[in-house]
Order: sequence, then C-alpha cells, then structure tokens
Amino acid sequence: MDARIFGEELRKHCQRFGSISAVCEGAGINRQQFNKYLCGQMLPSARSMRKICGFLGVSEEQLFTGRGAAEQPAQPPRAAAEPAGPYMGSNELITLLATQRLSQLTGGAVTSGAGAIPEGYYYCYFPLHSSSSVLVRSLISVRQRGGVLTFSRRTHTPLLDSAKGYVGRGKHIGVVLTGPREATFVGVNRYPPFQLSHVAVNLESLFATNYYSGLAITRKNRGQIASNVALQYIGVGGSRRQLLLDIGPIDLEDARVDPVIRLMMSAKTTTGHNQVQAIDVDDLLRGRSTKQFVPGDRVAATG
Repeated sequence: MDARIFGEELRKHCQRFGSISAVCEGAGINRQQFNKYLCGQMLPSARSMRKICGFLGVSEEQLFTGRGAAEQPAQPPRAAAEPAGPYMGSNELITLLATQRLSQLTGGAVTSGAGAIPEGYYYCYFPLHSSSSVLVRSLISVRQRGGVLTFSRRTHTPLLDSAKGYVGRGKHIGVVLTGPREATFVGVNRYPPFQLSHVAVNLESLFATNYYSGLAITRKNRGQIASNVALQYIGVGGSRRQLLLDIGPIDLEDARVDPVIRLMMSAKTTTGHNQVQAIDVDDLLRGRSTKQFVPGDRVAATG
C-alpha cells in the first residue's frame, strides 16, 4: 500500500469539509498523527482507518486508488468569508438545502436561523432505558454556522444488557429546525452505526425560560423508544472540558441534578392509546414558589 497515494487522496476528500481541523475533530484523530498521513509518511492503523473512512463516507479502496472518487457529489465552492459548515453524515449539502427549502415552503415559519434559541451549552436529560430512577445527561452545543443554527450532542450511555459492560457513546451533529412553537434537533451520530437523532422541544414557556421540555426518539436494541426529554440552558461560558466530564448516567436524586430538572423528569404524563405526551413545564411550576427549586432568577417567580 502506497502511503504517498493515500495521503494525496486523503487530502482531496478533506477539502469537502472546510478544514483539516474539522476532519480531525470529527474522526477523532490526533492532528499531528493526521498530518503524517497527509504527507505520506505513514499509514493509519486499522482502527484509525475505520474512523477516517466512516467520517469521510468513503471506502479504503477509494483512499488507496482514487477509484470511485469521481462518483462523489461535487461540492460547490465556499465563499472565503463563509465559515466551514458542519459535517452531517455524508449528506451535508442535502441537509442544508432541505432547511432552506422548508423555510421557503412555509414562508419563513420553519427556519434554522440564529436567534431561534440561544446559542451556547445545554444539558440534555432523558431516562435511562429500563430504569425509573436514573437519567442520562448529555451535552448539547448550539451555534450558528454560515447562517444556519447547528448543534452537536455528546452522550455516554452504559449498555445495561451487555454482560461485558460496554459503554455506548454518541456524538450527534446536525441542524436545529424551529417553528413558532417548537424546536427540533435533527442530526446523525458520527459513530457507527450512524443513527439518526430526533429531539423536539417546546418553546412556549412563561415561567421556565432556561428550561425546555419535549420528546426524544432513541433506540434500544433494534427498536425505537420515545421518551420525555428536558434541556437546561447552561450559557455560552464555562469550561467545555468540565461540562463533558459531567455527562453520563446520573441518579434522579443526585444533588448535581437541577431541582427543576428533577421535577420535570419525575413528573407523570397523561398518555392516550399508543401516545406519549411531553410534560408542560408551566403546569409543573404554576402556583409553586420557585425558591424551593432554583437559586437566583433562572425561573420567573410564580407566587
């Protein structure tokens, strides 16, 4: 296998993603190591090769021979001042065009523009499968890129049905679609098997301006599960490294769980036949003194 040819083909495919840094981050490869691949100094290990091919959406044969590269959809040139767009599986361009088309069809009622929800970090909570007292806390980062509101969500989830105690991980990335009353996070996992992600939250809240409730569609084994989900806005500051250290399974009664989140995720919801209904945060907080829930002014006073 020719490392020089591999480096040349790798560089060609990296051009579709705006920067080498974006590829390294997305594939989870050290930048110094990746530079050696690009320069033809060495070939990646089998594990690193799978990461690179999975992120770029190409086969090993394409990277070693260039065969099949001509079949890749051509990407339009980016304006110099336009930030590099997010990687969304192998369908980045289709996803961006779809959001633009939705906005056109609805006269702007459905958009993915900045200002729909605050940029910054969010803790995202949903129930751990097969448990009534444990939550999974993930971290969502929302920001504007090229006029489109994008997100990434990092998750660590134990696979309770695995005797070996394997840990499931997720790095979902995509766009935030917003309407008059809701926001939907639509994306794909960068890790195999590249699951789609769908989280819809309600934007109509009078009392809990930093909290969002909604529904998430997740997977268990080979099936889908719809469950309640709660988002807590953290802000734009803080250490991302520290926030990432805090994600993972967490007991509902753990002191690190925000009191409002605890209330939201322990509330019973009314469901109809074959239906799952999202909780209403305003109903939960209406008539309660917020002092027993949240210090400071993150939730408007209700009584």
